[in-house]
Amino acid sequence: MKKLSIIAGVVLVLIGLAALSSQGWKFGKQLPAFDKKWPFASGELQDLRIQSDYPVELRFVKSGDGTNAVSINGQAPAKTIQQLLYTELDSGTLNMDLRENPRKFWDFFDFNFTRTPEIIVVSLADGDPRSTS
Repeated sequence: MKKLSIIAGVVLVLIGLAALSSQGWKFGKQLPAFDKKWPFASGELQDLRIQSDYPVELRFVKSGDGTNAVSINGQAPAKTIQQLLYTELDSGTLNMDLRENPRKFWDFFDFNFTRTPEIIVVSLADGDPRSTS
């Protein structure tokens, strides 16, 4: 029985080391920062869709410069940033996909506890029917 416990312990340690090496031995490495803004005319944005694997902060504010826009800033993997850079407002819908694709089955070994949430700000000008006044 003792031999079986030792073997099980060694196997579990090897699994843990494999998971750590799959992350490149990078503990808490900062992700690249990004900032993107989508301006839109009054009434043009009808649907804002946000898909994410993690919490995202969403704010609605009155525009300070009289323009309507959706902006996002934060940190994300390079693939997610690349996908956001090509995202455009299409037929009144802005679809923001913040999911980290492709996800691997060992991603639950993510040791990055310092990740800050992305902040999405929807700013609406005076006179917009959806204004936050």
